[in-house]
Amino acid sequence: MRLLAFFRRISYTLLTYFHKFQTVILSLMVIGIVDYFFLYEILLAISPMALEAAPVILLILSIIAVRGAVKYTKKKAKEKKHYSFMSIG
Repeated sequence: MRLLAFFRRISYTLLTYFHKFQTVILSLMVIGIVDYFFLYEILLAISPMALEAAPVILLILSIIAVRGAVKYTKKKAKEKKHYSFMSIG
């Protein structure tokens, strides 16, 4: 009888652990799916704004690049004493 009770207890504990494991896996999967759809919806909502903002961002980056190039050229011209380039900008 003890052996039968032992096997019964073992089977119930194993089933309990199996159900806990199954619940954890299922909840992780559900969280992953919900997270995926949430991020998908956010990116889908932001994408038209990114297309409208792209020319403005490119303009700002080009202005920064040109100003940096002018400063770099002036600095190099001053070091090498090329005074004809000093009147730039």
